[in-house]
Amino acid sequence: SIARAANFKHIPTVFIPHAGVMKGLPPLCFDVAFLEGLVAVERYREFGPTQTAILLAGNCRLDVVLRKPLPGPGAILFCPSLGDEVSAILESVSKVLAAIPDGTVILRPHPRDPMRDTYLEASKKFGCVFSDAREQRAEAALIPVNAVVCGDSNIILEAKLTRRWVAVFF
Repeated sequence: SIARAANFKHIPTVFIPHAGVMKGLPPLCFDVAFLEGLVAVERYREFGPTQTAILLAGNCRLDVVLRKPLPGPGAILFCPSLGDEVSAILESVSKVLAAIPDGTVILRPHPRDPMRDTYLEASKKFGCVFSDAREQRAEAALIPVNAVVCGDSNIILEAKLTRRWVAVFF
């Protein structure tokens, strides 16, 4: 491999993964590896011992989400952003609840959204769960869902990093 040839010539090597860890990979044989979180470290350790110096990169807070199995279909997190049209968001929530009557919908507005109380009341009216972004971290809100519907938000990246489906509206 290129890494072994570089090691033979005393050329330092660095491993930066471009995708998730797949089964059947060989043990790491680089000088340094940047891995995303403890889950990736644990998976690479399963492939055998290594002398590679492992540095954590990415958002390690998401490890707690990745360690849990993905929930079944029909668990959706709605994350309206600041300035989103409340009536359009609530209409979408209503349509999803009608289409998936046994599903779970969680409504989680931005922590600084002035319409927070409107979303709280709507969640009671619709019988869906309200996630208060002022009190619950994003990774905890992601655990029970398999899909996220949101506007322009950091939760897009967090959802994709934890293997959730994402629908983005602008």
